[in-house]
Parts: sequence; structure tokens; C-alpha cells
Amino acid sequence: MLNLQRISSLRRRVGQLARMAPYAGTGVFTLLLSNVRILGGLSPFGAAFAMAMPSGLSFSSVIGGILGCSFFGRFEKNIPYLIAFLCVLAFKLAAAGHPKFRASVPVLCGASFGVLALSLGMGTVLNGEGAAGFFIRMAESALGGAMTYFSIQALRAAEDFTNRKEPGEIREASLFILLLVTLVGACGVEVWFWNLGRVLGGFFLLWLSGRRGVAAGAVGGVAVGAAICLAGPEFAACAGGIALSAMLCGAFAKFGRLTQTAVFLCVFTVSMLVLGELGHSSGGLDMLAASALFLILPTGVYQKLRQPAAQTAGSRSTENRRISAQMDFAARTIREIRDSVDAVSKRLNRLNSTEINDVYDRVADRVCGRCGLKMFCWETAFSQTTEAFQRLTPFLKEHGRIYPEDLPKFFQTKCPKTDELVRGVNGCYQEFIARENAGRKVLGAKQVAMEQLDGVAEMLRDAGEDLSEGEEENTALARIVSDFLAEIGEEADEVYCILDRYDRMRLEIYREKPFRCDQKLLAEQLSGLLERPLDIPCVVSAGGRTRVSFFEKARFALQFALRQKSAEEGPVCGDCCEYFADPRGYAHIIISDGMGSGSRAAVDSVMTCNFALKLIKAGFQFDAALKFINSALLVKAGDESLATLDIGCVDLYTGEAEFLKAGGACSFLCREGRTMQIKGPSLPAGILQGIQYDRHKVKLREGDLLVMVTDGAVAISEDWLAEEISALDSREPETVAEKLLQLASFRQQGKGDDITVAAARLVYPAE
Repeated sequence: MLNLQRISSLRRRVGQLARMAPYAGTGVFTLLLSNVRILGGLSPFGAAFAMAMPSGLSFSSVIGGILGCSFFGRFEKNIPYLIAFLCVLAFKLAAAGHPKFRASVPVLCGASFGVLALSLGMGTVLNGEGAAGFFIRMAESALGGAMTYFSIQALRAAEDFTNRKEPGEIREASLFILLLVTLVGACGVEVWFWNLGRVLGGFFLLWLSGRRGVAAGAVGGVAVGAAICLAGPEFAACAGGIALSAMLCGAFAKFGRLTQTAVFLCVFTVSMLVLGELGHSSGGLDMLAASALFLILPTGVYQKLRQPAAQTAGSRSTENRRISAQMDFAARTIREIRDSVDAVSKRLNRLNSTEINDVYDRVADRVCGRCGLKMFCWETAFSQTTEAFQRLTPFLKEHGRIYPEDLPKFFQTKCPKTDELVRGVNGCYQEFIARENAGRKVLGAKQVAMEQLDGVAEMLRDAGEDLSEGEEENTALARIVSDFLAEIGEEADEVYCILDRYDRMRLEIYREKPFRCDQKLLAEQLSGLLERPLDIPCVVSAGGRTRVSFFEKARFALQFALRQKSAEEGPVCGDCCEYFADPRGYAHIIISDGMGSGSRAAVDSVMTCNFALKLIKAGFQFDAALKFINSALLVKAGDESLATLDIGCVDLYTGEAEFLKAGGACSFLCREGRTMQIKGPSLPAGILQGIQYDRHKVKLREGDLLVMVTDGAVAISEDWLAEEISALDSREPETVAEKLLQLASFRQQGKGDDITVAAARLVYPAE
């Protein structure tokens, strides 16, 4: 218990530190920027950066700037900048209630110029610097406004990188400029034997040359060298050595970090030796520190930051983003069309709505319009006439027609055309019923059409998101696989070797027919050829064409077992279950329970399960698949056709699982003998338009047991099944499924419902 409390306390402290990190980082950045002085003492960068900060980070940024002005340089020279920081804080507080102002780039840039012009102009006047000094200070203020723009774009670029998006050229360049200016400020900070700016510059160049190769290392080396020179002319020789080292070490990045770092240090040492600066500069110690930081960077962090230097995917990535944007725009257009059609339809329904009073209005026109007593009935005795018509409504709704004896006393004593009145009421009511039925059919067709439009929009959006995920095609490996297949007599029409953003390999082979050779053996041969462990393929056929997908073996595997029993020992089970792993490394368990039992229920459940199987294998996301399945069940037959859809999806790389239920029964997760129930309210497919899943996400561990069932297994109670699962936690999935099926069948006590039990355990794959 004490250990748990310590762990909980440690987690809270880590969470607090993580929340404080943005504020601390902003303060440090502003502190370093306030130390940047160029062209004889111009330093608008700290205040300009503080102006670009969001409202939540403004205070920490101003504090960092004030500390920087207090620590660096002469305090009396920094007083105008201190005033500028206070003015920035005042502006941020004033603009807090005006979102348009606080987020507008022109307003922030203009405010930055105005704040600096005011504070620096006052300093110029008080110091008596004259017209030339005033002009220089105005130019410095304009530089501050430009720096605010670069800072805003740099912050957006950092946000894009955080969200795994590729920033535009302007944002990426702005981030680079901000980092270089900060580096100039860091060069003024000495920590024992090391210069902070040169250490950070060397580390950045090692990372950049390893990430982008020789060209990026050369450009970055020149830029970092220029920044170091701006910090002071005494750094010029060191800057030249750093630039040359960065360019040459990028060529050795493919041989690993150790080789790259060794080349970097060797080239820098030789450069300093040639320039005669080796014994007169501390640059060697700075580069040693930078190299040490680069080498001790954890491999996991380095792999996340690093992109292969030889990667040439710029054009493909741009094309993917363009197609993704087009698909997203098409999806939005379809949704707008759907909303417009729906709005017009609702408006027309309100205008054309029919009520029972329409029947009586038509009767009044057809029968009473030719009667001599119409003035008496519809003016003198209007209330009695309308009340008498309303008394006919219960007879019409109960029998669908009226008879002469059903007429109220008012009509029997006052109306001279009772027979014609009865025929008119019956005829108009039948027309009313026909219009109602036609309206319901039109409404049903409209609902199906709306859902189909939603499904198409979802499909386009999902496909666009897949394209924008940063997948890259390796054509060289695809050519190797194509040649290998031709050698063994299994020619392919198309071969694609794809690496996703997590460096997972997927091999897609398109041909007219499935492979004739053993798929397991083929997977082993391709694994050796590509030097990556590939799992057995997923095969999908449609329209005379077959796609065979191999994907890299995942960290986990799922042991799966299924047991089913039909109601009352019938020949057909009304439930259906499918299990498969898709090319992305996700394992799916799909269960459907048709309405009732027997062959009729089996038709609905098999149709639902097979549709879900094909759509998910084809790349549809779960929401789009549900819309298509729901529409198919709505139009399948004239009578009611319902089926539940229960999906369990497990990411075999991470262990994350998602359960999606559309009318599905309770599922169970057993971990170390303790069972958790997974359930929620939802409707089955085929009953209403616009149904949605009830979603649950959990993080699985090795050894966790999953159990998914239909309602026949939990007909008595869900709690008893949870207890039985806990007792069976140590058994194999086959034993668990078999035992639970027997217990559920015994506890049904003759109620006679189909039973399906699917058990799966997350394990490490066998070598």
C-alpha cells in the first residue's frame, strides 16, 4: 500500500513538472533572447518574442525577459527594454478579452513595433541621442515587429511538428531563424569551461546532419557559424570549423551515430589545427560536450527525431497531402449536400404535412359544398359540425372506415346526405392513409440515402487521413519482391512496399488470383529477402482481383478460440463471428447476433458480419462501415431486419484495444484473476438511421484474457459470467470458450437462444 502511495505521489509530481515545462521553457527562451545584441547593442528580440506568446505564457515570458535584462549587460542600458516588457504585459492583459486582437498576426506585429518604438524612443529623447539615434531606434523597433512575426510562425511550426504534420516553408524557416537568434544569445552564457551557445550549436548540427544528410548539414553549418560570428568576432575561427565539420559528418550518418560523431570531432580538430586556434580556443571542449550529449541521447528518442538521411520522399509527401486535402474537401462537400437536402426535405415535410383534419376538409369540399344546408352547418352550427367530425376519428383509426350507425347524432338529425357523407369520409380517409404510407416509404428511402452520403463522406475523409499519415513507398524493395515472385512463377501485377510513420513495413501485392504456393513458406522467404519478420498474409478478393498483404510481425499475438451453440439444438445458429488481422497490425473480433434465432436470424447476422469483414479489410473505418451495414439492413427486406454488431479491435504493436458496440452484449476483460465488464447502451443495425457505436478503449497487457459473447450467454446475469471468467483465467482460450459455452447452455433453463463465446488472450509471439 505504501509503495502504491509513493508511486501515486511520484506520478503527481511528474505531472506537475510536465505542466510547468512550457512556462519554464518560455522563460528560458526569452531570457536568452534578451541577451542577443547585434550591430553595437540592438536587442529587440526578447520583447518581440514575448509579444508573440499566447496569453497563458505571457507572464512567464515577461519574467524571463526581465531577468535577462537584469543579468546581462549594463542595467541602465537595459531600462528601455524593461519598460518594453512591462508594456507587452499591459497589452496582453488589455487584449485578453478580445480574441480577435490577441490572435491577429498584424495586430501583434504592430503592437510589438509600437511598444518598442515608445520605450526606445523615450530612451533616445532622454539620453539626447539626436535624429540619427532616433532613426536607429525606429529601425530596431521595425526589426522587433518582424521578429514577432517570425516567432508566431515558429510557434505554429512547433505545433505542427507536435501534431505530426509537415509545416509549410515559411513556418519552418521562421522556426530556424528563431533558433539561430536564440543561439546568438546562448553564446553569451558561459558555464564553467563551456560556452552554452557553441555546445547547443554543435549538438544541433550533429542532429541535423544525421536527420537530413550532407546538404542539410552544410546549410545548417553555415547558418550556425554565422550566428556564432554575430555573437562575437572572437568566435569566427570556431564558427568556420563547425560549418566544415557539419557538412562532412552528414555523409557518414548512415554508418551510425558513433562514426558520425567521430568524423565531426576529427574534422573540427584538424580545422582548428590548420587555423592555429587549437590551443587558443575553448571550442574543442564545447564540441566534445556537444558530441557527448548527442551520443547519450536515448535511442528511442533519437529514432523518433531522426528521418533517414537518404530519404527522398518530398514529392510523394507533397502529392499525398494534396490528394488528402482534395479528399477532405470532397467529404466536406458531400456532407454539405447531405445537410442541404435534409434541410429542404424537412421544410417540404412541414409544408406538406397531413393530419386527420385534412380528411374532414376534403369531405366538406366534396359533400357539403353541394348541399343547401352548408350555410347552416359551417356558419350557424360551425362548432357542432367540427365536433361531430372529430368524433369520427376513433372509429377511423380502429376500423379504417365508418358505418352509418357510427355517425354522431348531429349528423343523423341534421344532415340530409348521410350515405354520401359516409362514402366521402371513407374515401378521403383511404387517400389519407395512402399518402401517409407513401410518405413513410419516401422517408425511409431518404434516410437510407442520407446514411449512404454520410458513409461516402466518412470513407473519403478516412482515406484522406490515411494518405496524410506520412506513409512512404520504397520502390527499390518493391522491385526486389516483384523479381523474386517472377522467379518462383507467381508473377504480380503490382507490388508496393510501404513504410508507415512508425517504420512498420507493409507489403501489398495485387494479382488476378491468390498465390498457389504455401503462404507461410512465402512469408518466411520474403522475411529473409527484406530482412524484416513478416506475418502470414491477409488475402482479400473482389471483382476478379486479389490483394495479398504482408505486414511486419507485431510485438504481441492474439490466441483466439470460438465456440457456438444454436438455440434448442437447431441446425442453424443465428449468431455469426469472424476473426482476422489486417495489414496494419490490428486484430479484429467481429460478432453479430441476428434478431430471434434460426435461419432467419442467421441471414441477418452473417450478412452483417461479412459486410463488416469486407469493409474493414478493404480499408473502411468502423463508423463508415456501420453506416453502410445499417443502410443495407434497412433496404434488405420490407419487414423488420435487425442485427447487433460487436467489434473488438486490438493493436498488436502497442496492446491498445477498442471495443465498439452497436447493440452488442457485455464483453469482459480479465487481468490477473479480476474481471472487468465492458458494456454500454446502443442500438442494433437496421432499426434506425444514424445509429452510432458505444466505444470503450483499454490498454492491454501480456496475458490479459478477452471474452466477447452474444446475449444468449448472459441471458441470466452478467455478474455470474464475470465470476466464471475469473475462475478460468489461467486456462487456454479453447478451454475458456468451451467451459463458458457449457455453463451458459446449462443456465439458459430452456429459454432457447443462440450462444456464441469468443475468447482471446494477448501473448508474446513464439519465436
